[in-house]
Amino acid sequence: MRKRLLVIGLITTFIVGLSAIGCYSLMRRHLLLFPDGRGIEAKEAWEVLGVTFYKSGEKILVVNTKDLSAHVPPFSFAKGDIRRRLSYYAALARQSTGDAGGDLFSLVSKRIAGIPLLVILVLFMLVPAAGLFVRKRLRREATPKIRRKTTTKSKKTRTEPLTPRLIKQEDVVRFFLELYRMQVGAPADASGKIESLEKEHHGPGNLYQLSVEIRDKWKSRRMTISPIGDTSASRSQCFYVIYDTHMVVKIPPVPIRDYSDYIRRIQYEAGVVKGPFTAQVSHTQPVGHLEQGPSDWRRSLPDTGAG
Repeated sequence: MRKRLLVIGLITTFIVGLSAIGCYSLMRRHLLLFPDGRGIEAKEAWEVLGVTFYKSGEKILVVNTKDLSAHVPPFSFAKGDIRRRLSYYAALARQSTGDAGGDLFSLVSKRIAGIPLLVILVLFMLVPAAGLFVRKRLRREATPKIRRKTTTKSKKTRTEPLTPRLIKQEDVVRFFLELYRMQVGAPADASGKIESLEKEHHGPGNLYQLSVEIRDKWKSRRMTISPIGDTSASRSQCFYVIYDTHMVVKIPPVPIRDYSDYIRRIQYEAGVVKGPFTAQVSHTQPVGHLEQGPSDWRRSLPDTGAG
């Protein structure tokens, strides 16, 4: 009886180990899903300013977040994420069996198709092992249990204030790569890359080359960027950018959800400083009044919810 239990335990452990390795290989990657059923498995993926970046090998590629139907993070056990991941791999399994013409060897050799088979084998082996374990427990004489006093240490909970996320210079460069991808009319899943050209640049700031692949050909352009002021999580970050024109990119410490509230905060912060007057115009008026027109125009635009 003991030998039988030992053999069953070893076989079960081996199969459970294979299943765990297979499940780990599927769950450890990001899964970017498109509405047409296509998907991209990526080792790393992150979203910045409405653009999703993902790492494929040594390359960093981009895709518009609006073009994705879902982004399933690794080891996410939420009900919706598990359903999306299983649906995607089930579709791949059906496609692989159709291409193989019903060949059983091809089905088993596929990584995705092999996972359900391993799960069935694990359940098949666990049932008799569980039955033997229950029978052994029932035959064992009841023995009184000694309760041990355990001391539980009270966990000290600290409520730390939420620190706004600091945007890196590389994140802004990736945003302009996505902007360039849309300008040249590249598809959503077009490959892109960023190259630093510090050896060719002798002026202030950092020089980058943005490249996008269109119909097996690479299109490239350059941009210059440099930070302005000190980096602080409590203040907006500013970057000086040369891209088609000279501009200053201002990024608030927290995403903008309400543009009207953002304008009110700016007016409140500027209230302690008296606005200078422009003597060059026909009549004297404060600078804040000159900015009222663009602010009213922006409020009339639909709120996209983007940060």
